[in-house]
Amino acid sequence: MDKKEKAKVINHLAKYMAPNAILVLRSAHGARAFLYPIVDPCFDLKGFEVLSIFHPIDEVINSVIVARKCLVNQQGINYLKNKCCEVEGFNPLNHGNVVDELSIEDQA
Repeated sequence: MDKKEKAKVINHLAKYMAPNAILVLRSAHGARAFLYPIVDPCFDLKGFEVLSIFHPIDEVINSVIVARKCLVNQQGINYLKNKCCEVEGFNPLNHGNVVDELSIEDQA
């Protein structure tokens, strides 16, 4: 799915989603945009309130955007304070590779 197709789907959802419904999107950040299309919250999420943006800093490619459908009379993009563009750290010492974790559980 390219950026135009994704924007078309988001616009359709903005039109037909129930107010206060939650939308979770995959996006990308930085050089990872070569692998996956970027969703720009400022332009692509009109009619949604951005609740959180997570850009991983490990081997995970996709960023995640969580947004809530605004009430009908609200326009534009709304951000909750301190939730936009924050980068949450990932400590590889606390979490192993998911595949490794699954294989360890299977052996037990």
